[in-house]
Amino acid sequence: MAAFASDTTLDGWRLSIRSTIDLTEELLNPKNPLEKYDFVLTAKWNQDALEMTFGRIRSVDTHPTATSFLHIIRMMSLYTPAKILLRNANVENDDHFRVLVDFKECLIKNSATMLRLLLI
Repeated sequence: MAAFASDTTLDGWRLSIRSTIDLTEELLNPKNPLEKYDFVLTAKWNQDALEMTFGRIRSVDTHPTATSFLHIIRMMSLYTPAKILLRNANVENDDHFRVLVDFKECLIKNSATMLRLLLI
C-alpha cells in the first residue's frame, strides 16, 4: 500500500504534534504554580504575524537586499508609532502626510549616501 505522505513529512508531523502536547502539558502543569495556565489556545501558535511582516516588506521591495531589508524594517518600526501618534494629534491631515513623506525622503537620502560609500 502506498504511503499518503513521505517519511520526512510524517516525521515533521510527529515532531509538531509531540511538541504541541509537551508544551501544552508544561503550560497546564508547570513546576512553578504561579506560572499555571487554565487553558491553552493552540490556534494562536502560528506564523501569521511573521508572514504578514514579510508580506509588507515584499510589498515595498519584491527582492530586497540585506541593506534595503534593514531600511524597510526601520521604516516600518517608525511608521507604526508615528501613525498612532499622529492619529491622536491635533494637526491637519496634510501635516500627517508630510511627516511620513519627510521620513521616507530621509531614508531614501540615507540609503543613497550609504550606497555611494559602499561603492567607493
